[in-house]
Amino acid sequence: KFEAMKAGLINQRGKDRSILGRVRQELTTGLASHTVFKHPDTKTLPLWEKGILIGKVGTLAYQLGLIRVKCYKTVATDVTEKIKSAQKMVKEGEYQKAKAIFGEVATTISEILGQFGDKPVAA
Repeated sequence: KFEAMKAGLINQRGKDRSILGRVRQELTTGLASHTVFKHPDTKTLPLWEKGILIGKVGTLAYQLGLIRVKCYKTVATDVTEKIKSAQKMVKEGEYQKAKAIFGEVATTISEILGQFGDKPVAA
């Protein structure tokens, strides 16, 4: 009975680490490479492009909500709130403030992945 639970926990932990890794990558190279974040002088975007950015940020928040393992869940919950506030900033055109939040979130995710990286799961 406990072996099956342990295997399930290990499997879910791998999935959660994968989600965190993808979110971190999107925040550091995906979204961060968008023109509006690279060039601080950019003030306006076409509505369709702004909508895509808002949707991408919302998708990241949704993905973080899928995390279930306790050691990652608490951080994911905190980070989700920050990402949602960054999404509001993108809606309002505060792109550099949103970029700063993305950097903070990526750093937090890197730290948590390093902290719980190779620790064995207790039976």
